[in-house]
Amino acid sequence: MGISKYSLEFKQSCVEKILGSDLSIKSLAHKFGLDPTMVRKWVRFYELYGAQGLQRRSTSTYDVKFKLVVLKTIHERGLSVKQAAVKFNIAAESSILNWRRDYEKSGILGLENKPRGRPKIMSDENNE
Repeated sequence: MGISKYSLEFKQSCVEKILGSDLSIKSLAHKFGLDPTMVRKWVRFYELYGAQGLQRRSTSTYDVKFKLVVLKTIHERGLSVKQAAVKFNIAAESSILNWRRDYEKSGILGLENKPRGRPKIMSDENNE
């Protein structure tokens, strides 16, 4: 995840301006030079989770069971990826897209968490 560009206070201020007035998401976004899609996402998360929904999340790892529940819910209820991300409080919609791709390609095994980083190389002492 990249560096958070906007503070919690700024996000909350923007959301409260939208919810507390006739100001549209598009006009507020234009006023501050923001992407309207991002502001819309802030509003959705704020409405569901309050100020906590606007806080920067630490990197999350989701277990296989959770990923399956998300994918199953999307399929059974006809949710969009955006709707599922909001419903399950998943910050990055791309995570769900990756899970779907991995599941379609490799089944349930594709949803297992993969080790990150470079593999450890055995030293010469261990090879002997």
